[in-house]
Amino acid sequence: MSDQIPDYFGPSARASSYLGLTMMGIAACKPTFYIGKRSVAREYIFLPDAAEMILNIALSDTHFTGVWNIPGQQITGDKLLKLANDASGNHMPLFTLTKPALRFLGLFDADLREIVEMYYLTKKPVILDSHKYQTIFGKPVKTPFERSIPYTIGQIALAHNPH
Repeated sequence: MSDQIPDYFGPSARASSYLGLTMMGIAACKPTFYIGKRSVAREYIFLPDAAEMILNIALSDTHFTGVWNIPGQQITGDKLLKLANDASGNHMPLFTLTKPALRFLGLFDADLREIVEMYYLTKKPVILDSHKYQTIFGKPVKTPFERSIPYTIGQIALAHNPH
């Protein structure tokens, strides 16, 4: 089985996704960054939603093999960041990272260096086709951003400041 998922977020995503570092900075109420244009709607998936859909496929006796797109939801960076900032009360600066800025910062950070190669996905986002999943399993699992983003911010903040 080969799965393709959009960029993801959730309490355990950390620095392994485009949004991981951004969410960590917002949750810590520190200056942070967003990669790509904030006005562009991109597809993201909440990790628990992805896990549930992957589990549906894995537990299926007849549909386990093949390539699967695990569909997410679209949201602009502006809306996503507003939800995250509202959840944290964060009003620290949030910078937009362009490809040249990422290339420079990648000299000092391996995670950012890897993101440079995928920057093209922020300009004209790829939206995964969910037809196969919907045909076999029905409606994809989609926790509303209004719940998943505040939950993510709260859990990250709690993990870094358990008191």
